[in-house]
Amino acid sequence: MSSVAEWTTGVAVGGRFQLDAVLASGASATVWRGLDLATGLPVALKLYHQDLISDPQVSARFRQEAEVLRQLREPHIARLIHADVRKTRQPYLVIEHVPGISLREELALRSEAGRPPTPMMVVALFGQLTTALSAAHDRGIVHRDLKPANIMFSAKGKEVVVKLLDFGVAKVTETSQPMTTKGRLIGSYAYMAPEQVDARSPVGPASDVFALGTLIYEVAGLHRAWLRDDDDQPLPFHSPAGLSSRNAPPALVRRILQGELPARRPEVDLVWDLLEAAWSGEPSQRPSVAEMRRELRTRLGDDDADDEAAELTRAAHLVALERRRGSTLANPALAARVPSADEPWALEETFGASAEATPFGASPDSARRRAWASRLLWGALIGGGVFLLGLVAGGLFS
Repeated sequence: MSSVAEWTTGVAVGGRFQLDAVLASGASATVWRGLDLATGLPVALKLYHQDLISDPQVSARFRQEAEVLRQLREPHIARLIHADVRKTRQPYLVIEHVPGISLREELALRSEAGRPPTPMMVVALFGQLTTALSAAHDRGIVHRDLKPANIMFSAKGKEVVVKLLDFGVAKVTETSQPMTTKGRLIGSYAYMAPEQVDARSPVGPASDVFALGTLIYEVAGLHRAWLRDDDDQPLPFHSPAGLSSRNAPPALVRRILQGELPARRPEVDLVWDLLEAAWSGEPSQRPSVAEMRRELRTRLGDDDADDEAAELTRAAHLVALERRRGSTLANPALAARVPSADEPWALEETFGASAEATPFGASPDSARRRAWASRLLWGALIGGGVFLLGLVAGGLFS
């Protein structure tokens, strides 16, 4: 097994997984893009830092992450391919490589350009995300770090699939062994539920629901839920938090613990009471993930659409974004479909939104009336055409 110092481009970890480039690096591990020499497929390798192996609690968390991913065989969760987390060796995980763009990057681009998503985009995005969360919760697994950086749009043929990443700090609710390192909060401050901060209640699926509410607010309005600008208003998603004390971790924690809700913006009017419920200080008062999904579809979706109405369509815009970022295209066949700058963005392409999609804060009724009027018009035209053809045919054969 190679040591940390020897982990460089070209090294084959475990003799099979060749390192290519660093994708991300954190306190506990470094994530590399790599190549599975046995299959020729791209992979992501999570290589844990050697200096943490001696910590029994951290080592147990490594092994738990591997076990969690083994259980979660769900299309919207990045799949585990191989794991070596033995105590006597340098631990690492090999996970499905998810090319594409993160929700964090997409929201920052949209925020800067002033292009908020439509309600149906939100319904489709969270339909897939909540499917992944429900699969985890059904197995007693709480993600604990739900945030835009851990959500990816990934190309699959001509479709785009939402993928949930990083179960590194997940909690298995059935285990009695604590996975939190003493003195350290687990999760990301801007998405933590109150019980993750002060242990007022056990961390459970409701903790992920709190973060889910925060995500819905940020996706719908392109503003951060708990971060503030100089006027103490929600910070636009593309704006840096800066060094202001109002956005330091203690300030974020104080707002969350005191139940200080984000400013109510027009984009979230239709779901505001749902968000208030998701942000309840009492976990038992929060809706379930399934209830969140159902309510979003009821309030923002099209009544005439079936369960496949938000089916993903194609990944052309993702390919364009990857090219702009200088990333390697995992699917060369998609390279020919790089769109122009005028083509719709990732969420439009992903969720097939029409130009007449209802903006947030407006009732979907007007859009439905337009849709029905269009259907009636086409029905009348087709019916008239059939009638005329009948007359012509009758004249010819009389």
